[in-house]
Amino acid sequence: MLDAGDRLELDWLEGRLGVLLGEPEEAVARLSSVRRRLFEQRRLCDAALCSLDLARTFVQTGQEARAQRLIDELHAAFPASLDQMRMLVALHDFVQSARQGADLDGAAREAVELIRRPSAILKKL
Repeated sequence: MLDAGDRLELDWLEGRLGVLLGEPEEAVARLSSVRRRLFEQRRLCDAALCSLDLARTFVQTGQEARAQRLIDELHAAFPASLDQMRMLVALHDFVQSARQGADLDGAAREAVELIRRPSAILKKL
């Protein structure tokens, strides 16, 4: 028998797998439910990560406008945190590119774009 915490984690995993299993509506419903429960539990970092999973699901199913609204909503709720997250993603991608011997000039331009423009995160989803 799963406790509430394990059930939440399992729902989150099943939500993330929903698109791959050909069940995008179920994925959106599950991720939305998990996101709501995480916010209710004041697990804000996890709620933000789940929100990004939900935004990614929207992008993968051609619902970019919904993804952008969700990101805008997150930015309003966590302006400093999302700025930091964008910077970390940009730096991570840049380091990965450097390790793989990729075009560093292009990787640097992409990192700067990601840091300067909140909407650039959609490309990363």
